[in-house]
Amino acid sequence: MAYVLFTLGMLGLIYEFTAPGFGFPGIVGAICLILALYVFNAVTVSLAGLLLMIAAVLMFIMEVKIPSHGALTIGGVIAFALGSLMLFSPHAPTFRLSLGLIGLMTVLVSGFFAFVVAKGLLAQKAAIVSGREALIGMTGETRTKVDRSDGLVLAAGEEWTAWTEGDTIPKGTRVKIVGTEGNRIKVVKA
Repeated sequence: MAYVLFTLGMLGLIYEFTAPGFGFPGIVGAICLILALYVFNAVTVSLAGLLLMIAAVLMFIMEVKIPSHGALTIGGVIAFALGSLMLFSPHAPTFRLSLGLIGLMTVLVSGFFAFVVAKGLLAQKAAIVSGREALIGMTGETRTKVDRSDGLVLAAGEEWTAWTEGDTIPKGTRVKIVGTEGNRIKVVKA
């Protein structure tokens, strides 16, 4: 049970470190880790096995932060599997993990990490949804006349200083945002 709690705690913390915010996975992960460490205190645990499992967590987190093309993930999976095999001291034969459980948890950790990395890569490739760049393509309405030098446009619930390369656009006209320059937006008639 301590092994499963430790693994779930690691997964919760990995998810929390790789995803923004502080929430449920981190809280559950911390609780599971504390419970696992409490049980580890009651049984004979190999320091080498525990350190290998902690190294696996660090490798998984570094894989998200440092592009290693999978080398850190492979190292993390190997460290996790070896740490699992070595977790309980060979001098305490009553505390052994079954190879089936070790295999299942290694596959679970690998699958979870593959899911987290895939989601992270998708998030990096997602369209920008905030800032000036997100305005491009939106429509708005002129609050004043807009010419080659300036004017005001209401877009995305805010007033923006705007300019156009074409003819002057009168007040109250629907416009489309086609670019940004500094803190100004470039517009054309919609």
